[in-house]
Amino acid sequence: MQELEKYKHYFIVVAALLLALYVTDPLWISYQELKQQNSMQQKRANKLAELLKQQQTLIEQLEVVHNNAEQILDYVFVKNSESDFKLTAQQLIEKTFNSAQCEIDRLGWQGQTPLNDKIVQWRLNVRFKGSSLCVLNVTKQLELLTPLVRFTEYNYIARRWEGKHDQSLTGDIDILMWNNKQPQPPEQEPQA
Repeated sequence: MQELEKYKHYFIVVAALLLALYVTDPLWISYQELKQQNSMQQKRANKLAELLKQQQTLIEQLEVVHNNAEQILDYVFVKNSESDFKLTAQQLIEKTFNSAQCEIDRLGWQGQTPLNDKIVQWRLNVRFKGSSLCVLNVTKQLELLTPLVRFTEYNYIARRWEGKHDQSLTGDIDILMWNNKQPQPPEQEPQA
């Protein structure tokens, strides 16, 4: 027993080290993690409380967004399929050029760019001939079209410009149009 009494202080130090290593240190780490989680939960609670305070404002803003989304339908084509859109858009462009007394040489689709899951932007290239009045009229009519048609690039060429209003010009324009793909209504089963 006296041998053990001799090493009593060493045993106390070893016991204190074991207690620190296996009990106190894990408890301290756990405490720090809980403190950090509590801080994060408190921040989330503050954000939710702030959102709840602004709930009415957010509801009003959401209504404005929905109204604007409905109004945009007046400015874009609303066709379910690509072929329906192209046919309708091409007829509108041809009608516009014909009413301005321009002769279309070539009409070519350049491609599409999806803007989101419903709206697709289309690019159309039109090469045409006509007088300077035709160019002026078709440009103005295209800008006034509904659904919207916007120019991206244009090029008007004449072999020799004499300044006459009936002089023949060749035009090459790229225009943008937008199509809003509406979801297809569910098919109804035939009734017996």
